[in-house]
Amino acid sequence: MRYIGISPFLIWLAAAPLIYAQVSTPPSAATSDGASATDGKDTAERMAKAITHAIAAGEDVLALERRDNIAASKQASVVHHTGTLLASAGRDQEALPWLQAAVRLTPHRFDWQWSMAQMQNKLGNSQKAKSLAALVYERAEDGDLISQSAALLGKKPQWTVPPMADTKPGEPVICLTTAGPVQPWLLHAAARSIETRLGVPVRLTGITLDLGKPDRTNAESVTAQARQQIIWDSAFTRQVMKELNIPGEEAATDEDVVTLLATLMLEAGQKKPP
Repeated sequence: MRYIGISPFLIWLAAAPLIYAQVSTPPSAATSDGASATDGKDTAERMAKAITHAIAAGEDVLALERRDNIAASKQASVVHHTGTLLASAGRDQEALPWLQAAVRLTPHRFDWQWSMAQMQNKLGNSQKAKSLAALVYERAEDGDLISQSAALLGKKPQWTVPPMADTKPGEPVICLTTAGPVQPWLLHAAARSIETRLGVPVRLTGITLDLGKPDRTNAESVTAQARQQIIWDSAFTRQVMKELNIPGEEAATDEDVVTLLATLMLEAGQKKPP
């Protein structure tokens, strides 16, 4: 038997064209056009699945509405999401009933009313769109919504209240002074309402009051008073502080002060008079 010796280098040279062909010739799906087509297909499939799930969830809420309108209104966002998802997919005719149902469940959501107005306008239902826009313009409490709805109605909202200088000598006038940041549209609405009801012109002082830090519980004031009522250097107070693990007057937190004062009062009330 004869053995033929073949160099590994020659084997590599013989296989190289085949290896190069396999490496340098990717599948058609890996080309730029193929990749784009694949990605687009995957995106469309994901969108289709998302819409299917959204419709199923929305139908559950609408079924609940027939039994319990209040409970269904708490899930109105599910219905609105279905409408916005259909709209984002370009299925406007299908989206409209869902947007209408969401508004029916929660009519106070004027941002949803505006979404429906935009959809009606997009579908060519200009009168319905303007009717909804007028509702948003009159009742919304958001500057952006008011501006957008005004644009659809062809209006230019004037949100300025005349200053105090714009008054006549001897003329009765009501002055508005803002407290903290106030949106211009709210000032205008308040001035217009007051003038309509009282028949007296309303002017703006131009002064803004600083409200300071919000404190709904008034806890800081109560704690400050409590600190003044405690006799910190008495033996009785020091004993109670030791029992409550309160390190000292300076280190005592507001919660420590309230607890300490309550305990002192309770202990004092339990002691019998001599």
